[in-house]
Amino acid sequence: MANNAPLPDFVRLGPTKPFSVLHKLLWPTSDQRDPIQLEDVSVPGRLATFIREWTASPGGQDPPPKICYIDLEKNPSLAVDQLACLDVLIVRQDYVDVLAQNPPGREYLTGELDWIGKSVGAFYFLFHFFACGQPVFFTPNTNAGIYYFSESGVDFLQNEGMTMDRRPITDAVRGSWTIINDPTWKPGSWWVEAALGGIWTAPPEDAWLLWQLTKQLVADIREMKPWSPEETVALKMLKRPL
Repeated sequence: MANNAPLPDFVRLGPTKPFSVLHKLLWPTSDQRDPIQLEDVSVPGRLATFIREWTASPGGQDPPPKICYIDLEKNPSLAVDQLACLDVLIVRQDYVDVLAQNPPGREYLTGELDWIGKSVGAFYFLFHFFACGQPVFFTPNTNAGIYYFSESGVDFLQNEGMTMDRRPITDAVRGSWTIINDPTWKPGSWWVEAALGGIWTAPPEDAWLLWQLTKQLVADIREMKPWSPEETVALKMLKRPL
């Protein structure tokens, strides 16, 4: 049963705030948690209703590849925060691979190239966990505060100073995932280390940070691939540039 009180030091966002609208849209009821298989992508039920498939023209591949995407222009409630400047979200294979890890753990999703979907991936992961009914702590950008999503709603903390001496916070952290889309973040936050699992999306950093991630947090480093020809054609044909 959900605890309707916000976490200590957090404030509960009102129902008209974009993240609250997103929460209402995607958070499942008990009969909506089963995944639906779309091509090679397993998607939680409520999120699956927003996924569309674009089929590439045959080019020697049989069958021709299909690209899964979300039309943000037709579903503006999903176009939260940094997604507001986009019209389409391509579900890249890297996202699928991260979520397919069994058991799930900690992933640092990076890549040398700009505009290959690192930050967009953070929001797709958020959508996925929402639709699974999985509580999540989320930092969408530098100095953007911390959001906590649970069955009760959306709580927000303006700074990252969560303390360990509050039992409701430590209990929430131990039952949650963390998603961090902040290129300035460095290992050391107790709540990140104590969570069930974590995903970081940021450009590649120095060797010392990568060492800390792999040794201290036991995270896998995953470098995103460049856009495939099929993904590039899909973006062009859908007329929705990233």
